[in-house]
Amino acid sequence: MLAPRIWLCSFYPILGSPCLLFSLTANSFGPSSYWMKGFVYLEPGVAEKFKDSYAWRDVTLNPSMQLDTDEGKEHSWAFNEEFNEYVKSSDYIGKFYFDVRNELVYFEVEK
Repeated sequence: MLAPRIWLCSFYPILGSPCLLFSLTANSFGPSSYWMKGFVYLEPGVAEKFKDSYAWRDVTLNPSMQLDTDEGKEHSWAFNEEFNEYVKSSDYIGKFYFDVRNELVYFEVEK
């Protein structure tokens, strides 16, 4: 039986950054499902590429987490299904949102 594998990739796949592959042995155990929520700050050039490469749809979003550095910032959250499928592995459910004003991505995914 092949050991399950987990890919951890940089959030900059456009720039060709490598992914790290972790293999779980057959003896490993853990939760049957898990979720991840978080923010990713993008480099300005990457954010511009994302902004220009997809047709973003404005959404109302109140993230379940808040950044300590958010005080006084206005967010402009947007969603695009093609972007979501690009950055999210097919065996996860959830969404990635892009703050087109602040070079920020928020995600809530579950496996």
